[in-house]
Amino acid sequence: MTKDPQAAAPHVAHEIRMLRRAWQQHQRDPLAYPAWFVHCRNLMKFYDSKGQPDEIKVSDYTTDVDAEWKRGVAGYTRPTNYDDYSDAVNKLAAHLTWDRTDPKWKDYEPSQEITEYLLGLSVLLLRVLPPERVAWFGGVFL
Repeated sequence: MTKDPQAAAPHVAHEIRMLRRAWQQHQRDPLAYPAWFVHCRNLMKFYDSKGQPDEIKVSDYTTDVDAEWKRGVAGYTRPTNYDDYSDAVNKLAAHLTWDRTDPKWKDYEPSQEITEYLLGLSVLLLRVLPPERVAWFGGVFL
């Protein structure tokens, strides 16, 4: 498998767009509720640079701008419930598990704080990348 960040960038841009749309529509559209959890999960894993070797990670894009990326990330306060949401997004939409029936998950709704944090990291990513690589993302915030 060839890892080509340019070829993967439209997929990352899609996740960013879909998270934003799911957040905007989750109160009105029942389809947007589980969509928020799926796209949130994908972006959490992307920005945490965690996952399997075949998963696209932010580190695939920040290698040569790592110091600037780390300085920028340090300026963002990770939501205090981020780790709990990381567990919740895995349990509430990404997989059909028995955990969904556990009462401890009933209070997890799409989160404005988590959404804003992930979209903020998305803006940061585009800010630290060279312009020619920003173009790979196809005007994600237009």
